[in-house]
Amino acid sequence: MNEIIIFAAEYLIFFMLVIFLWQLWKIPRKGRLQFISFSLRAVIIAFILIKIANYVYYNPRPFVADGTQALFYHSPDNGFPSEHATAGFLIGFIVFIYNKRVSYILLVLAGLVGLARVQANVHHMEDIFAGALIAAIASYVTVRVITRTESRP
Repeated sequence: MNEIIIFAAEYLIFFMLVIFLWQLWKIPRKGRLQFISFSLRAVIIAFILIKIANYVYYNPRPFVADGTQALFYHSPDNGFPSEHATAGFLIGFIVFIYNKRVSYILLVLAGLVGLARVQANVHHMEDIFAGALIAAIASYVTVRVITRTESRP
């Protein structure tokens, strides 16, 4: 069972990235540049929000706070917010604009990544929720604010 948790916590995100690239490849050539531009902007916004959250709130990782053993090596730094959860949910939210069905699968996988990281004792649930919230905010800002300002004459 620990091997499954470790795989999901550390490597499932790469499978999600492959699905993301597959979705990029499926988009007609004309829309790819917009997809890439949207993705990069959302990643930049998410990165900024992660840095702000990391600076504002310190949440020691479970293996540091509780003295438990993590299932794999991780540095004993601030666990808030979860960068893996942010990345996973951001991938799901970005793909949602282009393919809702695949997006739902990616969001479930992102949830599994987050749960596995909690089970592996490298994150608390609030770290995962914060990562999902940051991904949602970054996606929303990118879609609603940046995209609307670009479409104005």
